[in-house]
Amino acid sequence: MNDKFIPVVFDESHKAFIPTPLQGATCYCVATPSGHEDLYRRLTNQPKIERPQLGPKRALAEKKVKTNPSLFVFGPIDVDLWNQAQWRATFFAGRQGMPPVLGLAYKDGASARKIFEGWHKRYGVNDDHEELRVSIVEGHIKGKEPGYTVHIGCDPDVVTNRLREAGYPVDDGHFAFVSRLNRMNPPPDSRNLELFKRSYREHKTYYLAPGVLSDDGTLTPMFELGIYKARIHFRHVSEIGTNDVDRVVISPDGESTPSGAPPRRPPPEGSKPGVEGASRWTELSKWLSQDLPSVRRDGLTRWRQLHAEGHVPPQAIIDRAVELVIAGNDDESYPVLELLLYNRAEGKVQQALARLAKAFVKGRFDAKPNAGSLLANATAEIDEAFKPILAWLEKRPPWSAPVEWAFSGLWGWARRDVDDPPLKTRRIKRARHICDLYPEQDYAKKLLNSL
Repeated sequence: MNDKFIPVVFDESHKAFIPTPLQGATCYCVATPSGHEDLYRRLTNQPKIERPQLGPKRALAEKKVKTNPSLFVFGPIDVDLWNQAQWRATFFAGRQGMPPVLGLAYKDGASARKIFEGWHKRYGVNDDHEELRVSIVEGHIKGKEPGYTVHIGCDPDVVTNRLREAGYPVDDGHFAFVSRLNRMNPPPDSRNLELFKRSYREHKTYYLAPGVLSDDGTLTPMFELGIYKARIHFRHVSEIGTNDVDRVVISPDGESTPSGAPPRRPPPEGSKPGVEGASRWTELSKWLSQDLPSVRRDGLTRWRQLHAEGHVPPQAIIDRAVELVIAGNDDESYPVLELLLYNRAEGKVQQALARLAKAFVKGRFDAKPNAGSLLANATAEIDEAFKPILAWLEKRPPWSAPVEWAFSGLWGWARRDVDDPPLKTRRIKRARHICDLYPEQDYAKKLLNSL
C-alpha cells in the first residue's frame, strides 16, 4: 500500500497530470464532498470498512533446506559467454572532472554486451555491495613478460557475508569461484595505469565498462554499459600469500621470483659486469639526480635494464633511491621503491628498507597510498626492516590508512613460514596483542581471527 505519496487534485481533469509512477495509486479529488471525506479518512486512519481480525494461525511444519548454497558456484563469470567474448586487452579512459574508466576489451561485441547486461541485472548500475571484485596486480611473474595483470571475479567475503545475513549455513561450506585474468605488457614508458590510479585516488570511484577490439587494433568502447564502482585492489605480487584470492594471478605452478622482480639474464660470455656496470651506474646516478621528473623516469628505465643484465646497484644508487622514495610523490615513489625491492635479498637494500620504515612511521608516506602499502608489505618479509613499524603499532596510533597498510604487513609477518617454531609462536602472540589494541576495527578483528 502506498503511504508515502498520495495524489490529490482539485479537478477531475487534473488526473492526467499525475506523475506516471503514481498513476496506479488511489487519487483524491477534494473538489467534491465525497473526495474530501475519503482523503480525511485516509489521513486520520478512519476507513469506511474495518478489516476483520485474522483468525488463529495454523502451525505448519518447518521445511528444511536440503541444498547447502555453499556448494554452489558463485561468481559473475559465465564461462561459455566469456569464452565467446574473448577478453583481449584492458584499456583506460577518462575526462576532466569525471571518474576514470577501467575498460575490458573483448573480441566479440555481442557477447561482451551480454556479459555487462547480465551484470546490470545482477548488480545494477551501481555495484553497491561490491560483489564484483577487480584487482590490478603489478610485479614480475615467472614466465610472463613485464607488465601487470587485471583479475576479475567475485569477492568471497562479500558473498559469504550476504549469505549469512540471509540465514544460510555457510560456515562449514566450500565455495568454488570462477574468475578471469588479462595480462597487459605495456612499454616501459607507458603511463596509462599511473594516470588511472591518480584519477581514482582523486575521485575514489571509477566505471567498469566493456569495449570491442577489432583485429586491426581499433577499439570501440561501450560506455553506456558501464558499472559504477568504488572499490579496486591495487596489489603487488610480493604481498600475495598462499591462500590469497589473487593467488591465481601468479603463474600456474604457484611460484614467482622471490622478490617479484624480473629475472636476471646471465651476462654475455667474456663480459665484465662489475667493471662495465660501474660506469653505467655512475651515468645512471646523474640521471636520477636531475630535477626534471621525465629525465628521472628515463633513469628508472635504465635501472631495469641493468638489473635484467645481472648488475646490482651500488650504495650511492641505493641512497639516492631512498631520497627519491621519501621526497617524491606517490607516482614517483612507487616505481623507485619497486626497483629497490628487486634486490631485497641484498643486505644494503634491507638496511635501506629499514630507513624507509622509520620514515613511514613518521608520516612521510601518509599521502602515498601505493608506495606506503607496498613498503609495509615488503618490509614484513625482513625482520630488521619491519621492527620500526611493529614498535609504532604497539603505541596504538589513531586508525588511519597507514595503520591499515601496516596491518596488512603485520598479517604477512605473523604468518610467514620460519623454521623456528618458538619464533613463529612469539610472532603470532605479538600480532594478536597489536590486534587487541584496536577492538573496534573490523580489519583488526579479521586479522585476529585468521591467526
